[in-house]
Formats: sequence, structure tokens, C-alpha cells
Amino acid sequence: MQRVINPVSIELSLTGINYDYTDKTYLTFKDGATMEYDQFDLGKLPNAIFNLSTQSSDGKELSINSISNFVCGEEIPISITNLWVDSYRMEWAGVDAIDSDVQLFIKDNVDGSLYDLRSAEPFIINVTADTDHYDTLGTESNPVYTYQIKDRFSLVVKEKEFSANLAVVGSQICTDERSASITIQGAEEGVLYDILNDTGTIAQEMGTGSDLEIILGDSLLANGDNNFRIAASRGACNYIEFENPVIINIISEPSIAFDPNSSTLTTSATGNLQWYRDGSPIDGETGSMLEVNDMFSGQNIYQVMVTNEGCERISEEYIITGVDDLLENVGIEVYPNPASKNININLEKSAISNVLLRIISSSGKVVYERNDFTGNLDIDVSGFESGIYIVEITSNTDRYVTRVVKQ
Repeated sequence: MQRVINPVSIELSLTGINYDYTDKTYLTFKDGATMEYDQFDLGKLPNAIFNLSTQSSDGKELSINSISNFVCGEEIPISITNLWVDSYRMEWAGVDAIDSDVQLFIKDNVDGSLYDLRSAEPFIINVTADTDHYDTLGTESNPVYTYQIKDRFSLVVKEKEFSANLAVVGSQICTDERSASITIQGAEEGVLYDILNDTGTIAQEMGTGSDLEIILGDSLLANGDNNFRIAASRGACNYIEFENPVIINIISEPSIAFDPNSSTLTTSATGNLQWYRDGSPIDGETGSMLEVNDMFSGQNIYQVMVTNEGCERISEEYIITGVDDLLENVGIEVYPNPASKNININLEKSAISNVLLRIISSSGKVVYERNDFTGNLDIDVSGFESGIYIVEITSNTDRYVTRVVKQ
């Protein structure tokens, strides 16, 4: 959309240097006007000497040609008729009143030259007797030749060009704040920059002539690679998408889940993974699953680190304490083992209470569960199939597991 002061007119004038005669025509920007002849235009009446006018898109000669503020690279023919052999000076006025985002040129259609009306000096048109286009006036015995230039020049109105090759930098997110930014370096003043993803435009800001930072909120971001495209426009016409997309990588803190049936820790994090035990990396453990082989004795602290595009995030500590050691350390008792009829679980000597108790079969099925367990519990397992079962005791801060054999 052009930001033209409305209404405003450009005045074009043509002066015969030897005849001291000037004719003028006007191009006016007006809301609702069209390129065709309409109620905002004024036709051109012939002069006694030469005539300067512009043409509507349907070929009408106009002394006042009104066009819309919303124009996209329009070329408006300039018509010059009834010229005598002479030199003429083309001049213009009123250009300074038009927004600087609008470019105005007189185009020479013979060689394609553009005369910038904001900087060029008035130019001279020389009409000689060998001009191709002429009209015959007077009588057959006394002809008078006048010349016309209807397709030599045109008035070009278009929006200022801008670059779509600016450097664009996307931030890397290594925190849970989940707010990212895209910086367009040297964003041009008056150019509107759009950030797009697969759903369309998600953010836009107007350039100010310096680096432009556009903030992307949490709702626009997901874990992993986020691909964004950049587009720029000036007004309603020029819309250019940058060639290279911007990738913002989001790494949230990885989480760990425990599968008591298989005695494994797993994470859904993606990227380069590394498992840790007691603060040290475990050699070769770089997958999404870690088998815990020493979980039935001692206390072990596990973590997983994910690395991607220079960002590193490590999970919270996941503590697994073997029940065999808890018999001495925290006072949990699970007996007998093996068992045929009953299993007794006793927390009376421990400091923990209100725990979740689960017994899980080797197929992963929870065969017994009790919430808010405190004290001593005798569980009838006579109906359980023979095999190995996992006893899992979970408090607010810790998880304890052991294996029990049902005979």
C-alpha cells in the first residue's frame, strides 16, 4: 500500500524553447480512481499550438489523470502532439509531496532509459523533420506538417525496491522460557517483514532502517527444529520471500521414565544423548533407553543429557535405591523371597509413609496396587502365577524396587 499524501498531483510541463509556449498535464493520486477514464479525470482539449497529455488505459487523452493510491508498477503513456520542428524542455513539479517509498520515472520507450523525477534534471526533446510520426495540416497545395510523439515516453509509478538478501539470524533456545527471536540485520525502513511457518504468517514487524528483532512466543515453538520463512513487502505490490529459511532449535529439559518390568530408564528427548550415573557419563550409553543392571543394591543417581546445535540440557536427577540396601538404610522389609502364599511388606521401621505400592508381573501387568500405604501389609499371592515379580514402592521423592519370586 502506497502512503501517498492524498490528494496530490504531479505536474508535467512541456515548453517550446523558441516559441515560448508551455502546456501542462497533471497526474493525481486519489482514492477510488482507476486507470481507465472515470469521473475523476478531465479530458484534454486541443491547443492552438502543441499539446501535452497523459492517456488512460482505454486511450483517452487527459489533462488531469487520476489514479488510485494503490498502484503497482504502472506505466502511463505520455502523449505529445502538434509539435513543430523545435526543441522542447520537459519539466515536472510536485514530486516532493509524495511519500519517498513511491518511485517516479519518465521512461524513454526507445532505449528503456529511466529519468528519476526526484533527482534528474529537466531534459530536452528535439523534434526534426525526419520524425516518424507526423500529421498533415493546411491544404493539399500548401501542407503544414506537425509532429506527434504518442508512444515515445511514459510515466512510471512504482514502489521503491528493497532487498530480500539480508542476513537473518535465529536464536537458539536452551532454557524452558521458550521465547525465541529472529533478527533481520539491516531491515529497511518502510518494509514490512513477515515470519511464516506451515500455517501462514505468524508475526510481522515494520523495518526501521536498523536490525529488527521479532519475538516469537511459546505457542509458536515446539521441541526440536522449528522452520520459519521470511518474506518482505512494501505496500500492496512487492512481496518477496527470502531464499533461505531460518531454523530455531528448541531444547527443553529432558525427562526420564522408569519401566520396572524391564528395569530400564527411557527418555523421549531427541538429539545427541548421553546417559550419566552419579555425575559421570556411562560409556556407550547414547540411546533413548538405559538398562539398569545394578538397581537392586546401593543408591544410584541417573541423568540424561541432550545436545543439539550447541545447546546442552541435562535432566533432573533420577534416584534408584535398591531395596536390599534399604533394609539397613531406610527400614523397608519385603519377605519372604521366594514366596508361595504371602508377601509381607513392612514400612514400620522406615521414615517413609503414604507411598504407592505396586506389584508388576514379568509381562508388565500390574497385578496389585495400593495408594497411601503406610505401616505393615500382608499380601496374598497364592493366586499369582509362578514367576518373577517387581515390587515397586514410590514416595514423593524416591522410588524403590526389588524382585520377588513366586513359587
